[in-house]
Amino acid sequence: MRELQRVMTLIYSFSQAVLNREASRLLGVANQMREQATLLENCGYNDLANSILLEFDKLMLVIEQIYEAMDQEVMDQLGNNASPGGGYERLE
Repeated sequence: MRELQRVMTLIYSFSQAVLNREASRLLGVANQMREQATLLENCGYNDLANSILLEFDKLMLVIEQIYEAMDQEVMDQLGNNASPGGGYERLE
């Protein structure tokens, strides 16, 4: 049973790390998009800037969904490790 807990903890930790890395990467892309849209807007390319900002908004929704998935995994992990006494078992 302990081995299974350890494997599940490793899987959980790995998935959290992957989600966090991808969210950070996408956030960097989103920031670049925002900067490019601002530059285009300053140069008078408002239609193009608006198109980029629409895609920026979509990307921010994806990033938000990633963070929500991470939060859900945390809640699931806490729920899966709940002990009958109401506390949490320590995963080693």
